[in-house]
Amino acid sequence: MYIKLFLKKIVVVCVVLGVAVGCSEVSEQEHLQNAYDFYESNDLRASIVEVKNTLQINSENVDARVLLGQIYLMLDNGIDAVKELERAIELGKVGDDVNLLLGEAYIYAGQAEALLEHKEFTLGDAEESAQWLALSGHAYSQLGENEKAKKLYEESIELSGANYYALYGLALYSLNKGRIADAVTLLNDVVKLPQKNGKAWQVLGDAYYYQRQHDSALSSYHTAIDVERHGVITNTVYLARLGSVKSLIALDNIEQARQEIAFLKNKKVSTPDLNYFEALIAYSEKNYEQSTELLLAALKENDSHKPSLLLLGAVKFALNQLGQADMYLTRYLSASPDHVYARKLLGAARIKLNQPGRAYDVLAPAVKLAADDAQLLEMIGAAALRKGDFDGGRKFLVEALSKDPSSSSLRMELALASFASGDVDGAIKELEDIVKGGSDTFRAQQGLISAYIKNNQLDRAIESTQQYLDTHSKDPLAYSLLALVYQVNKEANKARGVLTQGLALDPKNVQLRLRLAQIEAQSGQITEAQEILEVLVVENKKLLSAYMMLAQVMAKQGENSEAIEWLEKAAEAEETFAPPRLLLARHYLRTGELEKARVMSRELNKHYPEDPGVVLLAAQIHVAKKEWNEAGLLLASLVKRSPRVGFYFSLAQVQRQQKQFISAKSTLRELLQLDEQYLPALHMLVELESNDGNLKKASAYAAKMVEYFPDLAAGYEAGGDLYFKQGRFNEAEHRYQKALSKQVTNVLTVKLYRAKKMQGDQGAWRLLENWLAENPGDDAVRMELAANYQVIGKALLAMEEYKRVLISNPENYVALNNLAWSQYEDGNLTDALGNAEKAYRLKGDDASILDTYGWILVSSGRVEEAENILFKAHTINRDAPEIAYHYAYALVQVGKKSQARRLLDEILTNEMVLPFRAEAEKLMSEL
Repeated sequence: MYIKLFLKKIVVVCVVLGVAVGCSEVSEQEHLQNAYDFYESNDLRASIVEVKNTLQINSENVDARVLLGQIYLMLDNGIDAVKELERAIELGKVGDDVNLLLGEAYIYAGQAEALLEHKEFTLGDAEESAQWLALSGHAYSQLGENEKAKKLYEESIELSGANYYALYGLALYSLNKGRIADAVTLLNDVVKLPQKNGKAWQVLGDAYYYQRQHDSALSSYHTAIDVERHGVITNTVYLARLGSVKSLIALDNIEQARQEIAFLKNKKVSTPDLNYFEALIAYSEKNYEQSTELLLAALKENDSHKPSLLLLGAVKFALNQLGQADMYLTRYLSASPDHVYARKLLGAARIKLNQPGRAYDVLAPAVKLAADDAQLLEMIGAAALRKGDFDGGRKFLVEALSKDPSSSSLRMELALASFASGDVDGAIKELEDIVKGGSDTFRAQQGLISAYIKNNQLDRAIESTQQYLDTHSKDPLAYSLLALVYQVNKEANKARGVLTQGLALDPKNVQLRLRLAQIEAQSGQITEAQEILEVLVVENKKLLSAYMMLAQVMAKQGENSEAIEWLEKAAEAEETFAPPRLLLARHYLRTGELEKARVMSRELNKHYPEDPGVVLLAAQIHVAKKEWNEAGLLLASLVKRSPRVGFYFSLAQVQRQQKQFISAKSTLRELLQLDEQYLPALHMLVELESNDGNLKKASAYAAKMVEYFPDLAAGYEAGGDLYFKQGRFNEAEHRYQKALSKQVTNVLTVKLYRAKKMQGDQGAWRLLENWLAENPGDDAVRMELAANYQVIGKALLAMEEYKRVLISNPENYVALNNLAWSQYEDGNLTDALGNAEKAYRLKGDDASILDTYGWILVSSGRVEEAENILFKAHTINRDAPEIAYHYAYALVQVGKKSQARRLLDEILTNEMVLPFRAEAEKLMSEL
């Protein structure tokens, strides 16, 4: 309330003083008197003008400052009220009334500490002391010390009986404690007091609103507005009018609610709340475009306005703009994590986005908030099923059914749970019962058809769907369902016939036309499918499924550029639609267009920052750019949020690239806790443990590969590799032969050849010849055979094999290099130099290729060029003695003998067996 009792006393005193001292500043007193008159008539704007006129004449007029402070209080402007009242006291104004006014101003300004510091105020009587106690209670309440506040309110009442401040404070205390009925009782006592204050009526309206007594709330809000008629929209009036709006909406009196909003807007009031309620009306009328516009305006004023975030999430859900719904609802829940409805809505959006794991993550915490909510339990169960947790899903669904035993949708979900967990017969029985019961029939029929198809009972599927169509002959979806069954049964003509019947009933039905396009495409009638789909996208530019189907049709025809165009159009049609962007980004990754892939990734991340597929895509782009650290961080965060074996394996691959072998092994062991038979993880652990010298552990993992997958070659091959590494070539040979009995591959053939060769088998190379007789285009095996010929001195045969490789792959720099060396050894320097130079042009950063080219240059007399090339080779690989010898030889040829001597000295002090040691010693002796 605002204390008014002293005002007329001040006026009288002023007038008397004016006579006594012969006030020469008559205009000052006239302005002040006018200010009082306007104040008494509730024209606060005019009163402020006159007070300021007074202060322009005499800035130290304390009565004017007190009056201005009180007006600011009535306008809910606590900060300016404090400023004026403190100035009045500074100028010498004293009195309990002024002290109490200043105390109230501190509360309105949110300066609780300032009020509590003013212990020097001495109040004259019990009533004023009681008011100060209550104001102190308000201060403690602002500081969150509610029990201290309550105690002071009670002391205030004990001191002087019921008073406005104390009763109002106790009412607020009850509201904070959720005791709405107690608050209503107290507030009704407050508004009966002689002091008239709109704030109490406005808060009473809020209390009634919380009790859903909307008529009483509306009446209280109207009274608050009547009491506060000061010619301006104070905060109290604004809140009362806003309360009227929400009460009118609750009473379905939309037109009056609109009038209240229009009134405030005409008064130039613009707040997030006002835009929110106008958006709520638009939403209730399904005017989603206007609702979106208003909510965005609200969020522009306050980007964390919670009601607008929640409603905008609901609007985007209604528009099927699920990515944006996810974004706004996630922001809302970060501020209000206990809001069950928001969690359910976000969970529903994520299920529709086919993100069951994320749906489960947001829904599951709500159980502790609403344990008896059958719908919530059903949603959690459905999400668990979709993410593969069949036991957990059934548990939640059974619990939900116990809360709502008559729910056909719950029975439906339980049937689908049986289906998903492999109990197809149980699912069929339950679904047949639901269909016979006649409830939720279309969904049940869909599920039943899926179960029949899964059980390969296509005749029953056709019979059941035909029966459904007979009783639902006006439903286009029934025709689509029967066409689907014929489509699965490879009876395209019958499917077309059914769809033709359906389209005769509803020629524009999108579902039927999409199904027809799909059947035409599968039947090879690409032109017909394309025509149907192109008409659909012209009619409905937001029909994303048609764009995606067109992309599939074009890709099937090998028209990749057109497929990409349709994906791009799908992305343009809906900025939050993820599938085309994911496909485009993966396409760009495959084609090496990494910047394009990154642009798509960033767009997806704006709308789906938590989506596992989107995070994985970003990590894959980092991998493609060899940004291992960034990729590792993303994948590490991904496995924490969504622990899937594929994500763990990708993280381990990145850790291996970073040479973080201990971390990679730890990641793989965590992966095996999820799936102990994940073959790629076992294989990588064999490799990592072997490289670390832990052959016993590596062998154990290889044995598990054989145990889990006895019919695959991988485990036997891994065991063979371990034996080969230990020099146990006979055992390696047996393992490779066992692997080849499971799967014949070029890699295994080469490994078996090497194992035999290491045992001295002179005819081992015939394995390679036999392979090439059956697989003449296998360049990898041909290179192995050529290298063997080269080693055993069959240079001509080696050269023939290298030339064959170069026919199919002219830029195979290894073949060019090896051919050049064979030609050099055969004395054909011209061809050797030409091929060595080609290899150098293709792979000029490879030390072996540089060495071959450089040495042939030396032999060709081009020693200056040779010295430069061999310097590069030696710089790249300083641990290769033969390269060092070739470089030293070139240095001698160009006259750099001291450098050559130092290099030769290093070579000859090496205790390794060097095939060119004699040549190096001879060269050293000549220096």
